[in-house]
Amino acid sequence: MPASVVDDICTARLTSVTANAADGTITGTPVGGGTAITLAGQEDAYEKSAGFGEAPPDPVRRWDETIDHVSGLDVDASNPNWYGNAKAKVFLPRTSNDLATQFPPDTALVQFFSDDAQPNVFRLVTIQPRNCMPEATPLDVTCRD
Repeated sequence: MPASVVDDICTARLTSVTANAADGTITGTPVGGGTAITLAGQEDAYEKSAGFGEAPPDPVRRWDETIDHVSGLDVDASNPNWYGNAKAKVFLPRTSNDLATQFPPDTALVQFFSDDAQPNVFRLVTIQPRNCMPEATPLDVTCRD
C-alpha cells in the first residue's frame, strides 16, 4: 500500500500506539506493517475524532472531551487560574497520548514530518482518532528518509 505524501507531510494510520509520558512521545506501527515510528507534537496537533457517530468507544469519547475542555481554557495573565489552565494545555499531548494507547486497532490517523530537532522522532502535524471507513485505504509509511 502506498504512503500518502503531500508537501513533505506523511500520513499514516497506526495499528496501535504506546505512550512515553516522560518525553511526551507516542510510538506506533503503521497499518500494513513496517518500522514503528515515534512522534511528538503540541496541543494544536491533536484533533477531535471523526467517523464514530453518536456512540464512540470510551477512550475516543474521553479524547474529544479532553480537547473540548482544554481548548476553552483562558490563559490570559489577568485570569486567576491562568497558570493551571496553561499547564493543562501544555500537558494535553501527554494526556491524549495515554488515551491513544486505548484506541481500537487501526484508529489513530497521523500526519507528520521529519524533525531535525529530535533525532528519530517525527513531528506531528495532526493526530486524530478516525473510524476506518470501508472505502478508506489503510496507509502504510514508506516515505521515511
